[in-house]
Amino acid sequence: MRNFGSVLARSIAVTAALVVTATSAGPAVASGHTILRDNLEGIFPLTDPVSPSPIIAGVSPGGAPWVLDANSRVRVREDGRITVVVRHLVIPGRVPGNPVPMMAASLVCDDMVVDSTHAFAVSPEGNGRIQDRITAIDSCDDPTVLVRNATDPAGLGSYFAVAMDD
Repeated sequence: MRNFGSVLARSIAVTAALVVTATSAGPAVASGHTILRDNLEGIFPLTDPVSPSPIIAGVSPGGAPWVLDANSRVRVREDGRITVVVRHLVIPGRVPGNPVPMMAASLVCDDMVVDSTHAFAVSPEGNGRIQDRITAIDSCDDPTVLVRNATDPAGLGSYFAVAMDD
């Protein structure tokens, strides 16, 4: 009987240790819940007389109209994982269609840029993608992602595409 009691006591101790570890480690890791999953949309410059795109979190839209394919998309998760896919992000009628070889994506919460991805390459045809990790987000009202010019080493520039929580 002594061996059974010893084995039972060890089993209970190991189970308790696992439960404590699982419940205490859980809150320390941000969840992977999605805070924004949407298609990207092109923009119109501030000078457009009919439908100019707005200044968002102090970031102006590009100086020309930009369009992109409907399968261009973004996903941002609470733990900071971000995926951005741009397809044919171009200025209509321009050859090549995309004059900006490096772009980055900025997450905006509460009308403030929270963080941005590393710069990623975008082809002259306007195709590019990035999977990156930015700052984990506990709360984000009105999440918005801006796809921005990243060719200037001094900082990110205007935006060419946007995804907003509806």
